[in-house]
Amino acid sequence: MNKTVFATGEANYATILQNAVNEIALAGGGTLTLSAGLYYSGSVELKSNVCLCLEPGCVLKAIKGIEHFEPIGFRHLEMGSTRSLLWARNASNITLCGTGTIDLSDEYFYDFSVIKPFDISEEQLTPAMRAECVVKRQYDMEQMISQPLFFESCEQIRVQNLLLRHAPCWTLTFSRCRDVFVTGVTIQNRRITGNSDGI
Repeated sequence: MNKTVFATGEANYATILQNAVNEIALAGGGTLTLSAGLYYSGSVELKSNVCLCLEPGCVLKAIKGIEHFEPIGFRHLEMGSTRSLLWARNASNITLCGTGTIDLSDEYFYDFSVIKPFDISEEQLTPAMRAECVVKRQYDMEQMISQPLFFESCEQIRVQNLLLRHAPCWTLTFSRCRDVFVTGVTIQNRRITGNSDGI
């Protein structure tokens, strides 16, 4: 089963996307395509046998407000209760693909005007050193999207050709997964955003 969602200016596409994913999964699998446009969204659970394809010019952007990202039921030893934009647990045969963009909205979680130098006073920093300093996180880790794109205990996961950018914490995480294939993916995070690991 294949479905296409078009950008119509909704404030939050999470319910639309989740309903489409659920419908495709219930039908046995298929592809959900997001056409060109901007899609603000809260958390969406991906399901087995579903491909999410972002067409050229599509931007899927994490919406402002942690209330749109309920804990997904996985507790990380370092990050605490996990919140994600796209996630799956105990699922298989999931694909994220296309040449669109997933924007993880680090600007909602950091104050880029305040740096956090370690083991040195700000007065001792050169301009070049200041440019390398991590900026201030505005919330506790459990009040952030701490695992933005997260797969736990999954199999046959494909992530292909997307642009992933501005993660507020680890960008793409696979925990206890098998048969993972990541290719052609570009990650553009800000070095000054703490914990903005790539994969």
